[in-house]
Amino acid sequence: MPVKIKRIEISNFRSIQKIAIDCARLQVIVGNNDAGKSNILRALNLFFNHETNPGEKFDFQTDYNIYAANRHTKKAKETKIKLTLEIPSSYHATNGDLIEWTKSWRSSGFYDEDMVGFISSSGPRGGSKIERKEIPSRSNIKQLLSNVKYVYVPAIKDKKYISNRHSAPDLGINLPIALTQYLQNDLLVSCSCTEP
Repeated sequence: MPVKIKRIEISNFRSIQKIAIDCARLQVIVGNNDAGKSNILRALNLFFNHETNPGEKFDFQTDYNIYAANRHTKKAKETKIKLTLEIPSSYHATNGDLIEWTKSWRSSGFYDEDMVGFISSSGPRGGSKIERKEIPSRSNIKQLLSNVKYVYVPAIKDKKYISNRHSAPDLGINLPIALTQYLQNDLLVSCSCTEP
């Protein structure tokens, strides 16, 4: 089983003050122009690739949400991105069933990174409980997560971008072919329809 993103939480990034998205195997983000769809993807690009757009590092003046509600607090202004990840079962004993991976940026740039595990177990009377589990220093979860590759394809693409990214040799795949194969093979399996 590969690593899967179960939840995305973003705060104070560009047009996003605070958002939480529960993710499915195939995630579709729909909205009006300038509603912030691309900023969700940019936030993921910042999280995984340390840049907001291809070749652009985090710039607090541009990337921090200007409407953030911490003007009257003593807490530092901060952009935070938190991912809840489902990890392969072979990692559960040491790290827990889920990993919560958080990164934050302040005016000086990248500020902090935290990773914690969670174990889900059956509770009394058929319920379930979730317990926090500190990830031991000997854990190889950081090595696993360092192998996660995220490819951000901007909404506006020029000729130079297309020629540079038509294939992704660092991933060992041809992006157009991989996407076509995924859609042909997996789309019907991963979608479910409900009647209005």
